[in-house]
Amino acid sequence: MAKRVAIVSDSAPPYGGGGVASAHFSLLRGFQRQGLEAALFTFYARQFPETPELDIFRFGPPRLAAKLLMKLNGWVFDLLQPGSNAWYTVDTLISGLGARRMAAALAAWRPDVVIFPDHGAPARVIRKRPGTRWGLIAHHNPLRFQNDPRLGEFSALDARLAIRLEQQSMPKFDRVACPSAYMRDWFERTYNFAGPVAVIPNIPDVQSVAAAAPRDPRPELGLPPDAPLLVIPSGEVRLKGTDFIAPFLRALALGHSQPFGVCIASGLAPGLAQDLASLPEHVRLYLPGRLAHADYLGILKSASFGVFPSLIDNYSMALVEATLAGVPMLAFDAGGNADIVREGENGRLIPAFDVEALAAAGLALLDNPAELAALQQCTRNYHPPAFQPEAIVADYIRFFVED
Repeated sequence: MAKRVAIVSDSAPPYGGGGVASAHFSLLRGFQRQGLEAALFTFYARQFPETPELDIFRFGPPRLAAKLLMKLNGWVFDLLQPGSNAWYTVDTLISGLGARRMAAALAAWRPDVVIFPDHGAPARVIRKRPGTRWGLIAHHNPLRFQNDPRLGEFSALDARLAIRLEQQSMPKFDRVACPSAYMRDWFERTYNFAGPVAVIPNIPDVQSVAAAAPRDPRPELGLPPDAPLLVIPSGEVRLKGTDFIAPFLRALALGHSQPFGVCIASGLAPGLAQDLASLPEHVRLYLPGRLAHADYLGILKSASFGVFPSLIDNYSMALVEATLAGVPMLAFDAGGNADIVREGENGRLIPAFDVEALAAAGLALLDNPAELAALQQCTRNYHPPAFQPEAIVADYIRFFVED
């Protein structure tokens, strides 16, 4: 008999986004393409469609209660650990409110398999029906942000409380998948779980990358069609390496005297715009602000190579999309980046947080067009199973669904 699979997520496109939402929505569509009866249930939705959807059941926490909990959380941690980032525990508590609202619809759908995210610990407040199989996808881990000043000041108390809440749901799960070896290592170090743990990457949106029309900003920058163009996916979040962007570009400007373009495909962190203003004229900056994803992909397709100075990504879809677009990336060997970037095959892995080595790798590509062309060709030819959606879906089905 065919099994019914329920996928739980914080939100779902097009009325919500984020890493978990995108990953679990892709999983829903992947299961459906393989003929499984699958539906998605959200617990943190903030926007809702005017008409019901056939396979997405959207629930979220009461807005007033969520606001009150956020205010209370701010007061408590301002008193206990002033100046620290503390939102994991309150996020889990608010998620629990939405998960309780979602629980009745999930039970009424009567799934045979339920796949949860760890972020928000929604499974903590839901009763497991006898005979069902529960799986977890471990996307995050609050402890990995501790004790590294480059990441910011994260509250140790908040992380410990959130982990304690998440641990309450672990006995309910039969198996756990992690998107990268990096996240599996953190999961196994953090939680008490006796079942099988596998590494299965998130499913890439190959169709969106293929459908995106190239969008070349070189004419707007006064650059010829063959001038180098670099893409930096994010310039507004410290965890994405904003502190490294200006020093990296200054080093490139000193070492390469010919004009080249740089697109930072997001807003800018406080202070970054001022730092970028001091760059010499031959560094042509394209700063469009936040872009629609299709527009970003179009610019990415026009890039010579990309730079990804992120500090701690679990499994970056920006790196996957770059490979699918045939664009090599320079990335720090940090977080889950090594699961995606293979040295010399689809980019360069740089020792973590070594901005001088990052700049040296960038200069090598700017100064040697033949080397850049060879790496671009290698990237276009790089098609591992981890970037093939149906192979990944099959892995999820074997791990979570099949007996």
